[in-house]
Amino acid sequence: MGADYRARQIYQSVIHDVTKNEKVWQDILKLAGHIYRYEFENVVMVYAQKPHATLVADYDTWKKVGRYVRRGSRGAAVFHSKALKQN
Repeated sequence: MGADYRARQIYQSVIHDVTKNEKVWQDILKLAGHIYRYEFENVVMVYAQKPHATLVADYDTWKKVGRYVRRGSRGAAVFHSKALKQN
């Protein structure tokens, strides 16, 4: 199974809860306010894997701002995003 297939499985398992549960919807909107540059699908992906996240960035970005990622920690899978590409 490819990474994209697994990411779609995660998305499909959570999207039903988002649309049927008011509390989950509020949590998604709160997270979207924190990571507003991400598309809705990626906000849902981050919520599914790390529901208490407040900041999301790749390894190199964390390094640039002087924050370090603990060895062995795992990130959240997200879909490819054209909106986050740097010029």
